[in-house]
Amino acid sequence: MRTALVAGATGFVGSAVTRRLLADGWRVVAPVRRTSGDKHRLGGLPGLDVVEVVGYTAGELRGAFARNPEVVFNLASAGVAGKADPDDIVAGNVTLTLNLLRAAGDAGVRRFIHTGSCFEYAAVPPGELMSESSPTVPWSVYGAAKLASVHLARTAAVMWKVPLVVLRLFGVYGPGEAPKRLVPSLIDRLRKGESIDLTAGTQVRDLLYIDDAADAFVTAADTPVIDDGRILNVCTGMPVAVRQVGETVARLLDAPQDLLRWGAIPPRTEEPPWIVGDGTAFRTATGWRPGYDLTAGLRAAIAARPDAFA
Repeated sequence: MRTALVAGATGFVGSAVTRRLLADGWRVVAPVRRTSGDKHRLGGLPGLDVVEVVGYTAGELRGAFARNPEVVFNLASAGVAGKADPDDIVAGNVTLTLNLLRAAGDAGVRRFIHTGSCFEYAAVPPGELMSESSPTVPWSVYGAAKLASVHLARTAAVMWKVPLVVLRLFGVYGPGEAPKRLVPSLIDRLRKGESIDLTAGTQVRDLLYIDDAADAFVTAADTPVIDDGRILNVCTGMPVAVRQVGETVARLLDAPQDLLRWGAIPPRTEEPPWIVGDGTAFRTATGWRPGYDLTAGLRAAIAARPDAFA
């Protein structure tokens, strides 16, 4: 049986990758902080080996790496919601990555898959896809920390002889998201017949359903031809306006469109109006393709939230 170590297994994407690995017959080792409030995401998963840690220090990680994982998935992160202290964002992205890579080097893992972010890129003109060669000029502390973690990971991987792949995720959505994020908040409010204040909805994003994201990570683990140190975008390449998301959710729920109060709140001035990726390189290297279009993904997200309306 193959063994994988998943850092960040209690997170939104990390828990989905964990479930997918277990379903595929992997043994999964998950170092989890004792203070984590998201352990419920890992409940009832047979084959999961949870190793409680105080923090992701090199010493604390020894117990998890003693299980001899052949692949490490680094999905641990901090500050994606933009509210964390900058020191915590750096510690949860940069220092954590360094500690994981050091332990992975000592353990002689076959592959280390590090998670990057579309927030590492500079803003581009509407209509231009962000490729791996696009300028990296982050517009947030989180994006800057993710970019720093990628630079450090590539250097440390060479130094400690760890085969590394970096997957830059774009807008992942679906079951397991925080309730205050766009899609779950739309579902909850519209199913209750409540109006929801929104921006004008002109922001354009690249949205990837959570199961497709998990599939991409597992595919990367099993694709031997990816060059060490390579950075690859994981995205659909399809532009979707926020307004399209809201109107599609309302249509699928048969909710009145006038519950969507477009323009009731201003957009966040720091966020670029257009974030859409070019995923050609990853698709070419692995053969991976997203299985969900927007309608299918939103329908699945709606089906996963019935408990909110009981």
